[in-house]
Amino acid sequence: MMTNKNGGTFDLALLKTSITVKLTGGMEPSGTPTVGLLGCNTVIGEMKLNMYAFSANWLLERFTNTIENAVKPSLEAEICEYVKSTRASVAKKLAEGTNVNITESNTLYVNLGLTAAPTFGEGFLETKHKGEVTWANDSRRVKYSPPRFTSIPASPKMICAYLSKYVVNTMLFAMYNNKNLSGVFTKDDFSNKNRNLLDTNCKGNPLCISAMIPGLSAAYPNHAVEFEVNATEVPVMDISSGAFAVTYGVRVGIRVRDVKGRVTIVGEYSVNGNATGTLRVKGDKLFLTVTSFPLNKVGVADKTVPKEPLDELTDLQGFLQTVADQYLVARLNELGTKGVAMPIPVKGLMLSEPSLVTYEKAGYLICVNVLYLDA
Repeated sequence: MMTNKNGGTFDLALLKTSITVKLTGGMEPSGTPTVGLLGCNTVIGEMKLNMYAFSANWLLERFTNTIENAVKPSLEAEICEYVKSTRASVAKKLAEGTNVNITESNTLYVNLGLTAAPTFGEGFLETKHKGEVTWANDSRRVKYSPPRFTSIPASPKMICAYLSKYVVNTMLFAMYNNKNLSGVFTKDDFSNKNRNLLDTNCKGNPLCISAMIPGLSAAYPNHAVEFEVNATEVPVMDISSGAFAVTYGVRVGIRVRDVKGRVTIVGEYSVNGNATGTLRVKGDKLFLTVTSFPLNKVGVADKTVPKEPLDELTDLQGFLQTVADQYLVARLNELGTKGVAMPIPVKGLMLSEPSLVTYEKAGYLICVNVLYLDA
């Protein structure tokens, strides 16, 4: 209902109205989606005009059809002009949507730039996206390209994402370059039954750190051993037929902590190797099991570090291999058996009814329905 400045009001209803818009979808070299408008046509089948409280209402009613016929083409043109004016804002939204934050800390983003122009089908729009994981404000990029799809299984879900080694490796690349592939493994990272194995006073178990390095107990009684691990090169993962292999290079610092929290470094070592395992899908979760963690090369990284208790080690690589097998692999598998819920939550979206299947023996296809949340 609209109000006239002299107090009159009127209702205007549009009946049997159709709006036909012809769009083209494309992409810029950067992968940013583009939208082109080929045409717009609005047809208003019928208009119904009712006027109230005009001083000359009796006269205007006689010309209702004339007014309707005069207003109709103007409204049809205005509707299409509005559609044209929104094209720029739609393109801007599409461009903004190619870099999506996937962490609450606003550090990791996924680049959803197109790898091919969109294609229109009967009742659907198909788009193929890059899926590169990047770090906020970091312009460094991996040198390899995303995989090309051969065919995608039919799915009733709105979006299907291919989780391939490209996605994983771009994330590892971004995390390494921003010093996020490091950590300290302490007794608190292990289950209750294995937690005391890293105490220098541990006894009665051949896996006690004190049994492996007897001199450590004498030099540092009532201490807990910790392992500080920092990546020295970008890890690379390969995925094939439900299995994975990761090559890595790390610097391992062995340190002890007393009851007052004071830390002493007793050894610094460089380690290169590879880890292999299996990936299993059950329901909407991805489960990981590490089957081997061989250390291919071990060396002393810092000869200036006081390491007298470790001098008695005649087989340094064997010792670190035992540590990796008994402590690290056990911890990784403890986490892996809990499974990772897929898909990973994306800020601003609600992903519902996920399904996860093996795809082309080299990755996983995650299909979901999507609800957009208000900002």
